[in-house]
Amino acid sequence: MKRIFIIMASFILILFSGCGEDSSGDAIFLNSKKESHEGSSDERCLEKYDVEGDVWSISPSEDSYIKTQICDYAVAFFGIYDVEMTCTSVRYDSGLDHFVVTLKEDDHEWDFGIEISECNFKLTTDGVYSSVIAGMGYWTMDRCLCKEEDGDVYYRVGKSDAESSSSSKKSDDKKNSSSSGKKQSSSSKQVVVASIEDYEFVEINSQYWMKRDLDVFVEGSRCYNDDPANCEKYGRLYTWAQAMGINEKYNSEELGEISLPYQGICPEGTHLPSYGEWEDLFDFVNDHSEYKSYFMNQMGGAYDYQGYYRSLEEESLFWSSTEYTNSGNDNEFAWLWYFHADKVVGADNGHKITGAYVRCIKNDAP
Repeated sequence: MKRIFIIMASFILILFSGCGEDSSGDAIFLNSKKESHEGSSDERCLEKYDVEGDVWSISPSEDSYIKTQICDYAVAFFGIYDVEMTCTSVRYDSGLDHFVVTLKEDDHEWDFGIEISECNFKLTTDGVYSSVIAGMGYWTMDRCLCKEEDGDVYYRVGKSDAESSSSSKKSDDKKNSSSSGKKQSSSSKQVVVASIEDYEFVEINSQYWMKRDLDVFVEGSRCYNDDPANCEKYGRLYTWAQAMGINEKYNSEELGEISLPYQGICPEGTHLPSYGEWEDLFDFVNDHSEYKSYFMNQMGGAYDYQGYYRSLEEESLFWSSTEYTNSGNDNEFAWLWYFHADKVVGADNGHKITGAYVRCIKNDAP
């Protein structure tokens, strides 16, 4: 009965959001353009959002203060329909370049994407509440949290985030100035470089493979289920662009021809395996199954292209340096190689924004 009421209410919502009226309490809430005209004095911002000072970024991030407004508005929105939600978390998914808000209703939790357009945002979902929010208009972020100046948009962030962005840029500038002739585009992502001495290797068919998954910090990379202990246990999850050490725009654009071996985020003296190197490995381990254990010793699962974690203790999923090229695929795919708990192995052309692990190979035999 409750679901029926929600579906009916969604049609009323569509009418309100389409009209843009502000004589109704609901319409004002759904089309909160009034917020953008409020002053953004430090006194008001401190009182309303507990923020002060001028620390701004040209892009949203995990430390953007807009998370507070997202939580409040999402909960209040469902309150219109007498659906009691609590906001349990808001996180920034750098791989998908959007926020995800988790709302709890009784014993159920629902994840909603947050679509951001300049200083405006709205909820998105393909789940049970899709009909409710389908006609929802954009909400406008408070000027304490987002502002537009001279045609540019800025988001208020914590000082630590701003400092991280600054140090990241310096690190990238240094990396780019010392790079060789490889085609490895500059990245805005901070990378903590691992040492080859930090990892053990095993010889498999004249190749020397890491025995464990890479665990080096790249801005935007994740631990399974956002639990740091899982990085220690399983290694770290990366998108394809993160594994390649390039700008994440190449998760949706073609990088093109690269020089092999391609280092990516692997330690100096090692490289990210190509499609051909994974293929050689799989041909060998299918005939020598005892070597599969080196790639099934962590089974850290993955997260899919929608950002949902899956397959913990059931699957190991690894990136190659090779894009999947096929006319009409929008350049959004690269080759992944997998080991399943039932010892099935194979390759797949996965979305580049999938979260998978990295195993590196030594460039030369010892």
